[in-house]
Amino acid sequence: MGIRCASSLAVLLTLAACGEEDYSDCGWSLPLDVDSGAYSREATLDAWAGPVRDDGSREFCSYIVEGSCADGKRFIAQAGGFGTYLHYFDDAGELVAMASQGDIIFDHCDGGFFAPSLSAVRCDSPEWTPLCGDGPAEISLPFGDGATPLGIVVPRDVQP
Repeated sequence: MGIRCASSLAVLLTLAACGEEDYSDCGWSLPLDVDSGAYSREATLDAWAGPVRDDGSREFCSYIVEGSCADGKRFIAQAGGFGTYLHYFDDAGELVAMASQGDIIFDHCDGGFFAPSLSAVRCDSPEWTPLCGDGPAEISLPFGDGATPLGIVVPRDVQP
């Protein structure tokens, strides 16, 4: 387990020795039934945004975004309320990684967890579009920097 660095004035003198916090122990394994299709891109969209209607829309899509990373991974993020849930997929639409971040703090993980590794959830040069409507003003990619639960925040106005 990494060292928990606090920011209160009483321990400011120890911060120099604390260095960067190690979040490697905030990792989980991918779900055991990942090969069942229950975590595929389509199953994730159905679970988070509702099934496709006759007109092609989905009932709960206003906080769902789709995107990609420089390494070719595609992602779906459910952003809003008290947290962000993020699933990464390969070209075949199968789950390869997942991350989350929220307002509840467990141990030193700051409410964030990832699977299966920090490198798997790293997302360089992300691009995203809302599933429908205007979508959120920005999205957070938990552990997207490959290091911290807060990851990276990508505002809508920097999209190509």
